[in-house]
Formats: sequence, C-alpha cells, structure tokens
Amino acid sequence: MYKWLRDENIMSLPDALRFAVETNPHKIAIDYVLKVKPIKIGKFFKFNFVVGKKMSYEEVGEMVRKFSSLLDSKLEKRDFSETVGIFMLNCPQFWGAYFGTQLSKSIPLLISLATIVKELRAKKRVEEVKITEEIKSQILDAKPRIIVATDFLWPILAQMRDELKDTVIILTRLSDFLPSYVQNAYRKEAIKDGRWVEEPFDENVYMLSYLFSGSLEKFLPKPWNLSEVVPKNQIAHLIYTGGTTGTPKGAMTSHANIMSNILQCREQFDEFINEGDSVFGALPFFHSYGLTTSLMSLLNIGGSLVFSPTFEPKPTAYLLKKKKIRVFIGINRMFKALLAVPAMGILPHLRFCISGAGKLDLNIKEEFERVTSTQICEGYGLTEASPVVSVTLPREDKLRTIGRPLPGTEVKVVDLDTRQEVSPDKTGELVVHGPQVMTGYYKRPDETAKVLVDGWLRTGDTVYQDQDGFLYFVGREKEMSKINGENVYWLEVERHFLTSEPVEKCAVIGVPRPNYEDEQLLVVFVVLKEGKTVGDLKEKANLASSKNWLIKEIAPISEKIFAEWEDAIGKVQKRKVKVYYEESARR
Repeated sequence: MYKWLRDENIMSLPDALRFAVETNPHKIAIDYVLKVKPIKIGKFFKFNFVVGKKMSYEEVGEMVRKFSSLLDSKLEKRDFSETVGIFMLNCPQFWGAYFGTQLSKSIPLLISLATIVKELRAKKRVEEVKITEEIKSQILDAKPRIIVATDFLWPILAQMRDELKDTVIILTRLSDFLPSYVQNAYRKEAIKDGRWVEEPFDENVYMLSYLFSGSLEKFLPKPWNLSEVVPKNQIAHLIYTGGTTGTPKGAMTSHANIMSNILQCREQFDEFINEGDSVFGALPFFHSYGLTTSLMSLLNIGGSLVFSPTFEPKPTAYLLKKKKIRVFIGINRMFKALLAVPAMGILPHLRFCISGAGKLDLNIKEEFERVTSTQICEGYGLTEASPVVSVTLPREDKLRTIGRPLPGTEVKVVDLDTRQEVSPDKTGELVVHGPQVMTGYYKRPDETAKVLVDGWLRTGDTVYQDQDGFLYFVGREKEMSKINGENVYWLEVERHFLTSEPVEKCAVIGVPRPNYEDEQLLVVFVVLKEGKTVGDLKEKANLASSKNWLIKEIAPISEKIFAEWEDAIGKVQKRKVKVYYEESARR
C-alpha cells in the first residue's frame, strides 16, 4: 500500500492547488527573486539585496483565479478545445497563466524558449533575435487562441504577426506584481538593456498590468467551483518534444499523468522530504523536468518554491544558503557553474540535489558532493512520461546508474530487433508502463501508435538493468553507429574521452563509412583545456581503436561553437553537430 500514490490523491492540478490553498493559506508558496543586487557601502561593508516577492498559497490562488477571469473574457469556447500559449521566463505570472488556463477549461501550450535562450542569456537586443522554426512550428500546430508572453519577447512573436492576427497577445513584465519602486528601477535597467517594450498598439495585443489595473471589477478572482470543471483525465498541457522519432510533436499529458508523477516522486523520496521543505526551481518551467519538479513543491510538499527568471550561478549559490534550500533540482551544467563560484562551500541545509535531462559528469558529481557535503541523485525521464521514470536515492552509490523505476512504474528492456525482453545486464530499448505515461501526441494518432504499443511507451533510449533493478543509460537508439557489425553508442565514446584530463567537453556523431553499406565512422569533437592539443589525446584514441571504435577524426572546436549546439538545459543537439560537420566538409 502506497502512502502518497493513492487514487484519492490523484486529481486535477487546479483541484490540487485549491487543496494546497485551503490547507496552507498563509504559508509562502512562491519566493520569486527577480535579482540579487550586490550593495557596497564604503570600503568594507558589503551585502546582497534580494529584489523579489513572496506570495502565500492564498495569494497564488487569488492570482490564478484572477487570470482565469481575464482568460474567460478572451476565449471563445471554454470546452477544452482551445489552447493558451505561455511564452515566458520563470515568474509568478507563469503560474497564474498555467493554472488559470486550466481553470478556464482550456489547455496550456508551453512554448519552449530553448532555441533562443542563448541569445537571451547573452542579453542580445531582442529586436535582433530571429524567431526560430521550432517556435513557429509549436504555435502553428497548436493554434493558441491566446498567448501570454514576457513583454520583451513581443518583437520575436511580432515576426509572425500575420499568422497571429486572430490571436490575443497578453504581455507581462518580469516586474509585474512587485512594489512600484522595484518596477521603476526595473524600467530603467530594461531600457538600458534594450528590453523595455512600451504598450503595443497592435490590434489584440495588451499589457497585463493595464488590463488588471484598469479593470478591477471585471477581472476579480472567480470562484473555485472545480469539482465539475476540470476532470483529472483531461489534458493538463501540451509540451512539444522531438520525442522518440525526432520530429517535434505536442505530448499530451493529462492531469492524472502529472499528479501521478508528482506522487510517485514523493513516494520515492518520502523519507528524505519533509512537509514545508523549500525547493529551488532553477530549471525553466516550460520544460517538463522543471515544470513537474516545481509542481511537486507547490502541490504536494507544501513548502516554498524559490526561483528566478533565469539561472545565474553567483546569485543561486547565495540563495541556496540565504534561503536555507532543502532540495535543489538542476542539470549538469548548473552543478559545474556552481562549483566555479568562489563563495560556494558547504550547504548545511541542503538535503539533496537531483540531476536529470542529460548525463551527469562523474567528476562534477564527485567534486560538487565534496565541496557542498550533499549528494546528487541522478534520474531519467522524458516528456512523454510526465517526465520522471527512474531516479537514485541519497546514499545509493552505484556509479552511472539512473536509478530504479519509480513506484507504480513497470519497465522492460527489449531487443532492438526482435522486441523480446532481454536478460539482466543486456542492452536494449527501454519501454515503460505506468500512470505517468502520456495519452498521446496532439493531432498525431499515427505517431502515437508508433510509441504507445499495448499501453507501453517506447522511449527510443537504450539501457541495461542490473540484477538489483538499477537502470544504466547507454544512449539514444538513433545516436549510435554500426561498426564492424556492432552497435557503438556515441554517449559511451563521449564518456571515454571526457575522462581525459585535456578534454573539457565532447560530442560524437557518426558519418558514412566509404564502401561499407549501413556502417559508419566516428567524428569526435572536443573542447580542449587551455594549452592542450589533440596530440595529448593519442593514448585515448589508441584505446578507442582497441574497442572497435573506428574514429575518422578528432576535431578541436571552441567553447562558443559547442555552446551553439546545446539547448536550454544543456543537451547537445546532434542534428546541429551534423550540420556543422557537413558545412565544414564542404569548405
């Protein structure tokens, strides 16, 4: 019998929010940090001034219901047939739009900023940022009736204004809901950075602050009345993903899927989490990993979710100590960046960290645990599974494992060709069955049929499982090369070179092997540490050859080029690597 994963606890997300509001009305739900500003007085007195806002569960509930009243006025059907796009950085309004959309009987579309996040992080003038095909395809496929966006992203959306002529655009500033003196300071800084947008005069484009301040009676918080409004099997949101076939599709996950995954995670970590624990939300909410782990804080733990618009290493290191964070959820590059902060040290209040959304470098894991005296648990998931499938627990010290399946989750490892289940320690494709598995792809029954087979989700990822039930990630089924009749997974080759002292980063792809049909050679791209050369990798290259890894080339590249291949959560997009290789070969 489960403690958390019980039928009576599986409800719609707005229902779960209402329950949290009624249970903990005056507790802090979200602790939004717009900025950590260093202050210096004289020669010796220094301190950090935290600019932001704390909102209780009751205040979050009121904001959600107010958003729902606004959305009601702009939606046409309110029968779960319309979508509302959310195109924004992390801020309180994200949650207002997210839950408010569900409360208005519509489906949130979480539009990914992954393909433009580097330009945003570099503070490139937004007018110079080109909208990408990935962003366009999400919007054109889901056809949102309304898009709620961070204000300075408007110039990007405006690039497809013809396609959005019937779409209502509501723009909100990162400083909305903050005190007036903060908003004034934010305005000055945003103007300086080229990120201030005055009220647009385009038809159907509105500023949220003007709508709320000028229509106090019209957009008062609506009553909850949720029991008959949002069925738990209704679609909770759409998140577009390359999925298991590479073509972006909208994964439809229901309220029951998401709530089940939240409860599965709580069940797994039960003895390590206390009611009211604070969680740091460093990941973007538009990503399934960041979304579900943040929802876990709000809808189950009953603590405060601490977050900023974007991840910044120095402020994050400060906040982890200042806010006495208990749980930090991040990715490999975040842990690496935190290690580079001079003030980073022991985090006495941090109970554990979780790493996901890509491989965790073993050296980073060991150094982070040594410096902070806490442990990083590593997990595995995918958007189609809401997203968590497996995770390690504190004190489990098996190297490179992605943990055991969550409670209520069944897994099988099947042969890539025969589709028969393989024995322990044999590599095959991971297939998953459980309450967190999505209902399908939006308007893509043909693609759904390819990955949901008899209730089992084909992940497209290759793993092996040991005798104790621990899973080990080997690689993407499509990210491997056939060499002399054997499967060589690129991730394994990357790990091989990353253990070499001269190598900072590594990405491997396969290219056609001349005169060998369906076979490939490997191209290894490396970012080398200062003063190192490819000649320093001779021993590693020889070891690779002894493993039957036929390497065509080891190519040094710059950190800047490598960064262009990474998405918002640090995953290397191999299609971009291939494009780079092909373009270089033509020169």
